[in-house]
Amino acid sequence: MVAELVVACPRALGRTWLAAAWLLATAACGADGQTGDAIARGRSLYLSGTHADGRVLSAQNESTGLAVPPAFVACVNCHGHEGRGGNEAGTVASDIRWETLTKPYDYRRPDGRLRAPYDAAAFYTALTQGRDPSGYSLDSAMPRFALEPREADDLWAALQSLAKSDDQGVSEDVIRIGVMMTPHAALNAAAAMDRQLLNCWFGALSARGGMFRRRIELVDAAGAPQQFAPLPLAVLTISSGAGDASTAAAPPTVPMISATEDFSGTDHRYRFAVYPGVVGRARMLARYALARTHPASPALGLVYPDDADDRAAATAIAANLQPLAQVMSLAVSETNANAVVARMRDAGLTHVIVLGAGGSIDAVMTSAERQQWAPQFLWIERPDRDSDDARAVTIEPALGHDVSVDAGSSYAACVDLPSLRLRDRTRQLALLAAAQMLVTGLEQAGREISRERLVETLQSLREFHSGFAPPGSLSPERHVAASGLYVLPLALSPSAAEPVWMLIE
Repeated sequence: MVAELVVACPRALGRTWLAAAWLLATAACGADGQTGDAIARGRSLYLSGTHADGRVLSAQNESTGLAVPPAFVACVNCHGHEGRGGNEAGTVASDIRWETLTKPYDYRRPDGRLRAPYDAAAFYTALTQGRDPSGYSLDSAMPRFALEPREADDLWAALQSLAKSDDQGVSEDVIRIGVMMTPHAALNAAAAMDRQLLNCWFGALSARGGMFRRRIELVDAAGAPQQFAPLPLAVLTISSGAGDASTAAAPPTVPMISATEDFSGTDHRYRFAVYPGVVGRARMLARYALARTHPASPALGLVYPDDADDRAAATAIAANLQPLAQVMSLAVSETNANAVVARMRDAGLTHVIVLGAGGSIDAVMTSAERQQWAPQFLWIERPDRDSDDARAVTIEPALGHDVSVDAGSSYAACVDLPSLRLRDRTRQLALLAAAQMLVTGLEQAGREISRERLVETLQSLREFHSGFAPPGSLSPERHVAASGLYVLPLALSPSAAEPVWMLIE
């Protein structure tokens, strides 16, 4: 069987070799004992050619005696994420799916020879000794792999998991996209409006023909946020806004696309965001303030509501800002607002970052005015209430000229614009930017879509225009698309200063 695989990729035999190996591996393990950890280890071998400890898989070319170059050991390059094979450099890469390897009868190879089905023992023998289940030698190009029996079992488990069509969230006529709400959003009435917006926007997309003749079906988690039955292809996250420090828990290998990253960041292969979250925005506000004052001993205040999520976000913000300035980070409630203001005033702070909103933050503003303390407040997100504070600034991810006519029309067709607050429009445009980023990934990945192919396609997006946001780019090292954000006055008046575009570090 491996011989069938090996002929598939003439431009990089090493890639084919691993593909073959992976094939075999998957046929050997059996359904018993498959665990999520085993599948993850097997996928690592198949997708990147690396062992669980990070070592590159080693293999030797049987015909030359030379080691296979590390860059060529990932079988996915020839056989695809689903193992279907296809045309590779003018040669057809073999179908190495589970059902092909384990047919319960002798399989006739392209050269006419019959081979028995693979099982665990035959799979391991093929990988390490180069013989198929019928005892025939594999193609001389097929290398010998240095694998432990347990690792072969991991590969087998991974191949079985890929063989389950439901596992990819795609059928012949439907692509399932999960929708999750962060814990804060689930308690927020505005999130229900955002969910309706997604229904309308994706419904219009499906009415126009969908994606490669597949309609988009939005599904919600059943019970806990990470539980979908069955798993979707990808997940869109609804948050209550950039100041929402809550974390949405998606299944670990399902791509998750959000308008803004949560405070834990996007250092995760399967997480993508259009805009930075509270940590990135706080850093931008700090850079903005310090660049205009050049203090000898930079110091900043940080106030936030006294709850678990905001405390965790504030801790992450303070740690991130430490190289820029000393940070006095204080939790605030409606009962201690006077003491918080007095402490920051006595410390001589002239700039204070505001995380969150609500009664406790309103109490800080009221107390500052009463104590005649007038620092520049730097709001991570525009508050609900209007402000006449001419010095206060906030972050805005996009302005009117960043929204295209077509994108704006598709948004207006789904909402009652006059009834929406500016904060609502900002949040919803960011959500649609995330939705369009997902759609762009689906378009460029093509009809043979899978989660891994979607991840790789998203990572390759360069200067893409969602129509709802400024152009953005992604890469394997960068999972936040935005290149910059606007800092602009909180008070909306004709005399207000012009917005300042700041690049993200």
